[in-house]
Amino acid sequence: MSSATSTPSGIARSGRWLGFGCTCAVVLLVKLWLVAPDEVLAQANPYDQLRYVEMAEEIAAGRWLGAYGPRTLIREPSYPVWIALVHDAGIPLRVASEALLLGASLVFGSALLRVGLPVWFASACVALLALQPHSVLANRQVLAAGFYLPVLVLALSGLLLSIRAAHDRTRGIHALWAGLALGVAWTTRPEKAIVALALLLAGALSLFAARDRAAGWRAATSSSALLVGLATLGIAAVSGGYALENLARYGVPLTSDLQAPGYVAANRALLSIEHAAPRRYVPVPADVRARAYAASPSFRELRPYLETPGWGHHSSCVSVRVCDDLAGGWFLWILREAAAASGHMRSASEADAFFARIADEIDTACERGELRCRPVLLSFLHPHFEAWLPWLPSSLVGVAASVVAPRERAESIPGLDDPTASAAVVARFDAIAGRTPRPGRRVSVRGQVRSRLDPVAEVSVRGGQGAGAVVLGDATLDADGASRRSFEFEFQLPSPGAREGGARLEVRRESGEVVSLTLSEVIGDEVHTGGLAISASARPVAVEAARTRVWNGLWSLQPWLLGGLVLAGLAGALRLAVLRPALSLADPALAVAILAGALAAARVLLLAMIDASSFHATSSRYVYPAAALLGCALLAWVFAAFTAPRTPAAR
Repeated sequence: MSSATSTPSGIARSGRWLGFGCTCAVVLLVKLWLVAPDEVLAQANPYDQLRYVEMAEEIAAGRWLGAYGPRTLIREPSYPVWIALVHDAGIPLRVASEALLLGASLVFGSALLRVGLPVWFASACVALLALQPHSVLANRQVLAAGFYLPVLVLALSGLLLSIRAAHDRTRGIHALWAGLALGVAWTTRPEKAIVALALLLAGALSLFAARDRAAGWRAATSSSALLVGLATLGIAAVSGGYALENLARYGVPLTSDLQAPGYVAANRALLSIEHAAPRRYVPVPADVRARAYAASPSFRELRPYLETPGWGHHSSCVSVRVCDDLAGGWFLWILREAAAASGHMRSASEADAFFARIADEIDTACERGELRCRPVLLSFLHPHFEAWLPWLPSSLVGVAASVVAPRERAESIPGLDDPTASAAVVARFDAIAGRTPRPGRRVSVRGQVRSRLDPVAEVSVRGGQGAGAVVLGDATLDADGASRRSFEFEFQLPSPGAREGGARLEVRRESGEVVSLTLSEVIGDEVHTGGLAISASARPVAVEAARTRVWNGLWSLQPWLLGGLVLAGLAGALRLAVLRPALSLADPALAVAILAGALAAARVLLLAMIDASSFHATSSRYVYPAAALLGCALLAWVFAAFTAPRTPAAR
């Protein structure tokens, strides 16, 4: 009898896993086909992409993060460690990034099956994670977002298995590896509150799951404490290991010196000074700096460097239209550069002592009444809430809209390297990311050129394959009298992500004057140069057109899919309100909805506050983790709401 009953059960379990495996295989093959021609792009940003490459180079060479300088410890170390490991294994970074995402998606789907959720649900979550439209943009950048999301998904998988485990030994094993994954996430991005939120929610859900198994409150509390304690131990092991390495190398027991006590205190002290006229995006305006110079001799040393217009002033002018002051998204980097230029960042301990002196001098002036100061609640936000709170609703809508519908489109392919990146920088990306020449895309470039005074006579392409083959449209006149002409040509890129081999677009006017730009400069935003306004977009042709159509389909489907899940979720909430079914916090689907939904919502709110107060935070690099988790959270909520039994007795 036992054999007869166990056989069908075993067959059913095998069938579940077989169905899940077949569905996932299709999803993975589709994703691999979509990203096959894609590549990591070289970017010259010394505080983001290039900094991660530099860190990975030092780690791969066995020098940890290299000699100390103002940028040595500005980024958390887990992502560059991953890059270095991938490099040492001889795997291209673009391939490794995609493999990590797909692997994390499979682990998450497997965890959903193991806690009793149906095959279709687990398969749908794998597809939502693996085919997330934001992923193609996040994974082609050397930025932590493409690494952070898979690590967070792995951590959620372990937490879910630990919550549902029936025995302490199994619970402890899952909690420990989930904690290690949380530790990697903790040392990947600076928003550590999101990791802490995941851990606290998992502890609470574990408590209710234990109570659902008829355990007493003492036993349930013990189970929850075991999960939280071992996961915390995992976080401490990862972050503590990095901190000890930095202590041995640089004398500071931190994973990043943006968390150094002196630097944090100096930043808070500057933010605490009252503004004469609070202004959005400007947390430390010129009038505040002037009073800080007077109160702090140490801060006064930075005046020549802070008040000299540089790249930060230009970037804030272009990005947030702050052209006469220092905007928040760039001030922290400019402050560090000024400290380095004044000779106070020769070592990590010297830098922290210098910033601590600034904090002490400003705080003393505040205590004496020489400066009017106010408490600072959150050091990453503008201190005067009235300067940005009115913008928070629109920022919240903007971030949510970017989650639902990515602002960057698949037409942004072909994805050329940063035109400002030197040949040496490109070579460094080639080496550390394992970029190798492959058959390049053939793209169709369409655009228009507008000239106000001297009409355009000819447009041509010089250098590269397809040079000279430009179709020029008839000239038309705008209402203001400017001449406008369209152009179109096909071009063969040398390799995905590579520079365009010296190819340039040349515009010859009727007077004979020639204006020349690289294709990287032309494709994308409108360019104004030499009295011309030039704009163009590139679309892949041939086989690449099919991939682009699929990507565009995913882009177009995302708003409808998430919108449909939101409506279904509201219907589920209405069902719960009317029928009052027995919805239990121990339900694994509800646990997924709470964990993934809370993390997605917390990130959206955090980005909205940053967008309203500091800099624009709506690009894929910021919203990608929230977008990926949101789909699974909504699906889980709909499933939990509509499968909850109508009455407790019905259970």
